[in-house]
Amino acid sequence: TRNSWYEAEEDCLAWGGHLTSISDMGENEFVRGLLRAESAWIGVNDVQRENIFVNTDRSPVVFKHFKKGQPDNAGHNENCVEMLSSGQWTDAFCLVTKPFVCKR
Repeated sequence: TRNSWYEAEEDCLAWGGHLTSISDMGENEFVRGLLRAESAWIGVNDVQRENIFVNTDRSPVVFKHFKKGQPDNAGHNENCVEMLSSGQWTDAFCLVTKPFVCKR
């Protein structure tokens, strides 16, 4: 299933969870293993304040794995975080439809 970041979070909530938070490299690698060579939305965003990242499950963002040069807020409109197939993160335009990973 592909959804915008917001629709993906709604789907995760309906399932009883949230877009996944990631607390360490082990969890990052587990999620990366689910991706099958494409990127996917995770539960990290800076919608409220630029460069102040929060998780949708309200847990603190204690681990980040951004690709070099990211986040870059390209076009001043990239506020949601996707995991690339490499396991690295990048900020992206929230309305683009992508696969996503939920956690409960």
